[in-house]
Amino acid sequence: FFLRIRRPPRSTQSRSSAASDVYKRQVSTQSTWARDRISAKLIQRIEKYTQREDMDPKLVSGKSIAAGELWLWVLAMEGYAKAYRDIEPKRNKLTQLREKLKKSEDELNELQARLQSVTERLNTLNEMLQRVTDDRENYQREAAELENKLIRAEKLDQGLSSSKER
Repeated sequence: FFLRIRRPPRSTQSRSSAASDVYKRQVSTQSTWARDRISAKLIQRIEKYTQREDMDPKLVSGKSIAAGELWLWVLAMEGYAKAYRDIEPKRNKLTQLREKLKKSEDELNELQARLQSVTERLNTLNEMLQRVTDDRENYQREAAELENKLIRAEKLDQGLSSSKER
């Protein structure tokens, strides 16, 4: 607590601070305190105390319940800050990967839309090809029939001309 408000812990000051409005505000804002912005320097300063054997939470609670609760909060914030330092780069990487995934999905959707457009155009062209091919086959069949009729008409004409000469 005293590290946070940047005051050295002195017995007279701690007694007077405990009753002050500043202390009450500090305690009431513990739940809304910006724990994501705990500096490395503050963690180093706290570690001087958290590493000490005489600062066991049970021992501190034995001297003062309020101090014990506050000490548990300090230990929790220290643990949170250390975990946050490990997790935050991973969280940032996850955010970057999600953005990259979003861009890739957008690009994929765009490509799928283009593919759909090309597929529809290809289907239209295939239908036109089929119609033209069918028409060509019909014209070829009709041309063959007309050629056969022409050949028969020439034979008939020749036959009729030879019968006229006779």
